[in-house]
Amino acid sequence: MKSFFFVVFMLLLFAVLSVAVHAEPDSSVRYLTNEPVSLLEWGIYRLQNNLNTAPLDIPKQMLRVDYDWSKNQLLLHLAVYPSFESLQKTPAKAVCESVVHKIKAHFGVERGYEILRPSFGIGTFFHPQYFEKNNTPKTLDFDIEKITNIEVKVMTSKNDQAPFKQDFQRPMRQQYPTYRKNT
Repeated sequence: MKSFFFVVFMLLLFAVLSVAVHAEPDSSVRYLTNEPVSLLEWGIYRLQNNLNTAPLDIPKQMLRVDYDWSKNQLLLHLAVYPSFESLQKTPAKAVCESVVHKIKAHFGVERGYEILRPSFGIGTFFHPQYFEKNNTPKTLDFDIEKITNIEVKVMTSKNDQAPFKQDFQRPMRQQYPTYRKNT
């Protein structure tokens, strides 16, 4: 009989403690779980993941994709860090133009690479991934390309140590040469 009461007591104690330990999500987490991911957000995520694999032939690079609501611009921010020695031979503007060329070729918008555009164009990342929707604007790919800007920051130092952690935790500083090109 004592063992029965002990088991009942333990079950009650466990039930009370498990209720007391149970916590619910706070208002911020509830807000996030109730918000759907838009195709814009999903496209930005997919585009950034794809850019992480872009063959730039520059050993040190960092990138981020943003959308600027106030300007209606999709921004591809790239920071490249060629060696100090190589930057003495090739000006920063030439490095920037080379990177922009390679990014545009990667997405099939550069002359000679148009065959890639239907499969890898920037706009393709903003379509549903596994099905087609009848109400998708016919000009979606063109419209996304039209608002896309590529920004390349060329950085270097004599010790060839890339400061990427510093620069990408804060807004990109303007002390580095910046060149923008529309796609």
